Amino acid sequence: MADVVSVNARHTRWAKWSVAGGAAMALGGLAVVLLAWAGRIPTQWSALALIGGAAIELSSGVALRRHGGAWMAQLFDAAQVLGYGAFLFTTWHFEPRATTAAPIALMLGLVCLTNALFRALALLIDRPWTIVSDVVDLTVTFILAVVIFRTWRSATPGFVGLVAGVDLAVGGLCVFATGRAAWLHPEHAGYHGRMERLTHAQAGRLDPRELW
Repeated sequence: MADVVSVNARHTRWAKWSVAGGAAMALGGLAVVLLAWAGRIPTQWSALALIGGAAIELSSGVALRRHGGAWMAQLFDAAQVLGYGAFLFTTWHFEPRATTAAPIALMLGLVCLTNALFRALALLIDRPWTIVSDVVDLTVTFILAVVIFRTWRSATPGFVGLVAGVDLAVGGLCVFATGRAAWLHPEHAGYHGRMERLTHAQAGRLDPRELW
């Protein structure tokens, strides 16, 4: 009994971290939106805000993976942003124009598009319990991707900040919802019936219906 209580306490602690991290991301995103609306945030600061949010998302995803929460979309999104951030940082020494509004807007559009597609696949295949927040996230990020791809060549620092802030806020709400679900319902796995579907999908006897 004591071991069960200890495991539940660790699970709750990590879930609370995801809740706090998600709230911080969402508030940070709103702050970036307000600064962009006022025209007071340069493109580089918007990029740094995205990288900071990705670091929170990465730590939350790692914690949820260890304790049974829905983690895959968070790690995927965080890895993208951190990878692009590392690319921009190394490229900036050779080509300072890499950190101007247009290239950062294009990279943000790619992040939004691939994140939306990954979440859509996760909803269809892995079925996370936090379906509402995931649907909101993929819808908003897909719309952002479409808008960015239409206008990235003429992007301004204010536009980049606005889009980055919205993406941060929505991503933070998704992290918040995932952590809250793991906190309030530690008895549930992060994905609905995923292990059962993987267990029953025997090699050589794979029925596609068992994956849905």
